[in-house]
Amino acid sequence: MLVAALGSGCGETARAFGTTPAARVRGADLFFAGLANRFTMVERSPRSARARRALIRAALVPSRVYDDTSVWSARAATTRTLLVAGRPLDRSYYLWDDVAAPRPTAPGESWHYMTLTRLGDGLFRWNTGVDFSVGNVGAESVADIFGHMVRGAERRDERQVRADYRSAFPRTTAAFALLASLDTIQLTPLPDGSTSERLVIRVDPSRMRGRYPNLARYLAKYVTSGRAHLVLRDRGGVEWMSIDARDEHIRIAMRSRDGRLAPRTGPIRTLPDSMVLEADMTMKVKLFTVGFSRLVTDLAIEQRAGYRAWTVHARREPEWHLPLITERLLRTPLRRPFMGEGAMLRVGVREERGTTVLVRSSELVVEESSILRFLNSLAGNVLDDFDPRTEREQHAYLRELFQAMQTDIRAMTD
Repeated sequence: MLVAALGSGCGETARAFGTTPAARVRGADLFFAGLANRFTMVERSPRSARARRALIRAALVPSRVYDDTSVWSARAATTRTLLVAGRPLDRSYYLWDDVAAPRPTAPGESWHYMTLTRLGDGLFRWNTGVDFSVGNVGAESVADIFGHMVRGAERRDERQVRADYRSAFPRTTAAFALLASLDTIQLTPLPDGSTSERLVIRVDPSRMRGRYPNLARYLAKYVTSGRAHLVLRDRGGVEWMSIDARDEHIRIAMRSRDGRLAPRTGPIRTLPDSMVLEADMTMKVKLFTVGFSRLVTDLAIEQRAGYRAWTVHARREPEWHLPLITERLLRTPLRRPFMGEGAMLRVGVREERGTTVLVRSSELVVEESSILRFLNSLAGNVLDDFDPRTEREQHAYLRELFQAMQTDIRAMTD
């Protein structure tokens, strides 16, 4: 989908990065070069490397790291804090712990924080955040990239779309093809000027086995064998978009007009700023299949000058799919993250001190228990399989993909 969307109406896509050819080259350089640099020979200071692995392993059992002085860069009465800064160097990307690290300003700089607060006996709250600078592209421009890509595909047919992305984005197409192929593109023009879009992507990590063998094995084991289903609805229950991933295929269905998402049925309306996102997800870990269904979350869309954000709050417990051996374990702790304001995830982009920053933050309350220790042990198996060799290959592949996008857009706007 990414390659097709980028390549469809290539001039429309390029306009997301500026109003003139020179501005487009500069914007694309800043944006994609920053992302590519983030995955170039990543190196970590000893504390940040040790802390990262320890914190991931303790996600559902925070007491294991709460009093570990080797993990935290700052400690208060009930709160522990880790602050890590990132900076591109000549031939690598360096991450180091620094409690006084400033927020990022130069393209490619990043700022990562994690706080752990003890709320009571066995009760903890995680707060995390990441800021990543992409230069002064502009928050509105970054937020509108999706709209420009979608607009370029509207009122066109499959043959035109495929011809466009193959000619306009040859390097990106080749890099994307190592992981997936676009099997189906169905673009149906409707009488009201909108377009109904259906895309099917086939995910096949075996194609990257020759260059990225460890990453290929990991993706085949955990990604292609999993299942996920996402549906975006408005408060009236009308569907606006769906994504279904299973059996090595990702199916995307939506409708748009003038680059703006529209309800899949009925009259064209502006996307509300309050939506409902429903999710089902399962994956196999060792001998167990774990996951959830009917996770109903609230999605808030914020738009103001120099700021765009999409915030998900999960306030309703889903239906859990857990192994039979957990049936006798107390399930109450599984409800705890959804109480009160619930679990939160926010992604967005803001303008700050002359730079444009991609932002991500989250909040999760954990009540330790036997069932969470079991789930934490399964997560540990997934982490063990994502060993340093696999991580290096993941970084190398993402760098290749982002560099290809940067080069193709530069060529497009020459």
